[in-house]
Amino acid sequence: MRNQLNRAVLILPFIFGSICGTAAEFIKPKDGVVYVYKDQEGQEISNKVLGSTKDSFLVESAQRGPYEILASQLSLIKRENATITAEERSKALALFPLKVGNRVEFEYERDAIGIQGRSKKSVTSTVLGTERVKTPLGDLDTYVIETIQLTPPSFENRNKCWYAPSIGLCVKYEATIKSPVAQNNRSWTGDMVKYSAP
Repeated sequence: MRNQLNRAVLILPFIFGSICGTAAEFIKPKDGVVYVYKDQEGQEISNKVLGSTKDSFLVESAQRGPYEILASQLSLIKRENATITAEERSKALALFPLKVGNRVEFEYERDAIGIQGRSKKSVTSTVLGTERVKTPLGDLDTYVIETIQLTPPSFENRNKCWYAPSIGLCVKYEATIKSPVAQNNRSWTGDMVKYSAP
């Protein structure tokens, strides 16, 4: 379950114009930022930003090693051999400038889990609204962003994060996995409990 939980630690960085209106552009997080989430079981998940490109950034987790996150795609991870075409990557990045109501749909492929071959993922990311969230860092304004990832024939991964532009990270998340195999169904939550910048 820890590996599944780590997959839910998701990030959407962008410049915060106005939480109530102005669209937010994508911006890369600062190298060296360290942040820690605590899940519903009390386990802490530590992450560090290692570097970035124009539309993605590299994070290292103490639990899982380095992985890449593409802006607006909340679960595309290079470590898991994910591939996305230039056309689909452009669709994903169309979520920016980020504002309430924005929605994108795109696809990518990844090595299938538990079997040989590749599986195609269909992803929808939507900016649902804004919310002020109480955190150990204080009360922070956030965008609520939901990502639904579908894998045929009937696997669904639904993630929601509360992104705080003031610190450039999600301060809270919820995730649910629905699988044809009942024992593989999972739900979990996490809250940011530590943040430090170099």
